[in-house]
Parts: sequence; C-alpha cells; structure tokens
Amino acid sequence: MSLTDTYLGFTENLKPMHKARKEKTMDNLVRYENRIITEKEFILTLLKKGSFPTVERNFSYYSHRLNSMTKPKTDYRLTDGENYYSISKTSHDFALHIIENDFLNEKKLDLFIINEMQVRKVKQRLTKEKLEKEKLKKEKEEEEKKLILEKERGYKIAEWEKKGNEILTESVKGTIDNIIEKNFTKYGVEANDEERRQFINKFKTSFTQKLGNRDLIIHLLKYHLEEGYKKDYFHPITIEAEIFMHIFNVKLYDSYRMVTSKVKALFK
Repeated sequence: MSLTDTYLGFTENLKPMHKARKEKTMDNLVRYENRIITEKEFILTLLKKGSFPTVERNFSYYSHRLNSMTKPKTDYRLTDGENYYSISKTSHDFALHIIENDFLNEKKLDLFIINEMQVRKVKQRLTKEKLEKEKLKKEKEEEEKKLILEKERGYKIAEWEKKGNEILTESVKGTIDNIIEKNFTKYGVEANDEERRQFINKFKTSFTQKLGNRDLIIHLLKYHLEEGYKKDYFHPITIEAEIFMHIFNVKLYDSYRMVTSKVKALFK
C-alpha cells in the first residue's frame, strides 16, 4: 500500500513546527534504481530488502577538497551488512519506528494505513460539522445583531422625526420654500412649476428626519463651513446646509465650537 498520505504515526504526537519539519524530510525526493521516490518510501523499500539502521559514531573521511580528513560526526545509516546509505537522523528514527511497530509485516502495515484513513475521514467530517455549526451560529448572531441595530435605528428615526416636526414650523417651511426657489433661480435650473413642487415636497419629506438629527446637522454644517460653501452649483446638500445655517443662525465665520453650541442650544 502507498505511503503517499501517511507517515505511519511517526509524527502523530509532535508539536506543529516539529511535525512539519520531520514530514518535510520524509517527503524529500530521492533517486533510487532509476525511480524518483520519497524519503519515507526509500526507507521502507530498503528495510523490506533486508537493510537495517545503524549508527557510526566519530565517522570521518578523507576530503580532496579539504586535502585532509573531515571533522568527526555521527553518521546515520541504512546497511545490508556490506553496503550502506547515509541518511538523516529523522530518516534513521523513521526506520526504527517501522521496525518497532512491525510495519515490515504487510498485513499490519496495510491495516494501520486503512485505520488511519478511516480515523482521518472521521476527524475531517467532525471538523466540517464543527465549522458548519460555528458558521450557522455566527450567521444567527449576526442576524440577531442586525435586527437589534435595525430596531434601535427605528427608534432613532422615530425620535428624529418627532424632533424634526417640532422644529419644522410654518415659518421654517416658508424658509425652505424660499431658499429652494432662490437656488433654482440662482443656478438657472430648468424646471416647470410641477417639477419644482415635486422637488420641494420630496425635499421636505426627507428633511424632517434630518432636522431632528442633531449630530448629523453639526457634521453637515462643519463640512459646509470647511468645503461645502465652495461648491457653486445646485445640489440638495448645499441647499440643506444653507437652510440649517438659517434655522440655527450659523455664519460662515463661526468656529466649529460655535456651530456645535448654536445647534445644541436650539435642540435644548
């Protein structure tokens, strides 16, 4: 059976980084008998052919490049008694793992891989179910949060409408009509009486809610005093700012602090 998706439990209980390093070593590609195979397959193949792991301590050899003996080191090997392959310590430990778990027995090897695949599938299914539950839970929480926010906004809108209607006296309505008509004339907007009437009615409908929103008014007026008043063209936001300036007695030279005080004073 192929070792493609298994390390035969060799890295099972290791910490993530240590596990990843060892698995990377096991997946290194080597050439053996004119084939390219992974290190783990190479180790298993040699063990099946009768090789066994050994350790040669204080091993050194003559180096032509250095023109002397190399520094002694521990050399990990797979040997058949006559010839040997030098391997990494990880590969040496993997070879011992195979022998200790009797994975040279084909039946035990196949049974382990089959069981491992089944366990992996169960874990994947449980993980998938857990993620789906967490996703559903998060979606439910987001939906509940959205409903709460919509409800709170509904209360706010009702408050703004109520306050806007308190401020929107007949005098203020007259001011709105005059300022809009003045802007139509100032910018030469081509519109007949019916179109003008529809624009003014639509403007008043949305304006009532805005008129009761103190923070929005302060924000809009501060923006208008900084940049908005420079826009010399017909636009509802510019008209709103002009109306707010009239209602709250705001001047172009007023400071931000003064604008805030004037708006808050009228709301009180």
